[in-house]
Amino acid sequence: MPERAAGAPAGIVGLGLMGEVYARRLIEASIPVTGFDIDPARGARLREIGGRPVSSIADLAKSSRCVIVAVFNTEQVEDVVEKELLPALGDGSGKIVLCMSTCDPDRLRLQPVSFLAGFAISMCLYPAPATRFAVATAWR
Repeated sequence: MPERAAGAPAGIVGLGLMGEVYARRLIEASIPVTGFDIDPARGARLREIGGRPVSSIADLAKSSRCVIVAVFNTEQVEDVVEKELLPALGDGSGKIVLCMSTCDPDRLRLQPVSFLAGFAISMCLYPAPATRFAVATAWR
């Protein structure tokens, strides 16, 4: 798939405190980053540190080799995945979605049965601090 090519960016949904850290670590590892946040100032901040803000989650999802979800809570994770990512990607995308949000992992572990059925995406729960090694090696 072309979107998984070596030069394809990592996508980050949510550019708050943690999302910016993930973006910085990836950019420091020479991995291009595309990001989306509902706050335009956070997109501007991403541009300042070397990333590329986009105007919608759909744009981010289609162009990224992998999507990191770094939003505030479980409800926001579900909204991003159900209402934005899945409709944008459609069936058979093969995308990997990394959930790096503060959320209820038990609740999200049950979700593949309900809202990921029929979609070829993999959702990985990885609620850990952003270390250079952990984030950067996901794209190597």
